[in-house]
Amino acid sequence: DVHISGSNFNEQSILPGAILKRTELGNKAPGSMFSSRDLRQVFALVDGHRTVEEIVRLLHRSPDFVVRLLNELKAAKLLE
Repeated sequence: DVHISGSNFNEQSILPGAILKRTELGNKAPGSMFSSRDLRQVFALVDGHRTVEEIVRLLHRSPDFVVRLLNELKAAKLLE
C-alpha cells in the first residue's frame, strides 16, 4: 500500500474552478494503493472534466478537505 501523507504543499495552489486530470502514473494506479477511502473517492472523481467545486459538491465535504486530498494526490504525481 502507498500511504500518501506528510507532504509540504500550499493549500491555495488548487482553485475551486480548476479542472485536474490524472497523470500517466495515475491512470495506472490500482484502487488498492490508496491509504484511505477518502483519497480513493476524490481520485475516482477526477476525470479531466469536473471542477474542484463539482467534486466538493458530489462528496458533500468541505472545500478545504477536498483540496487537501487533491494536493496530496498531486504531490504523489497521480494528478496534474
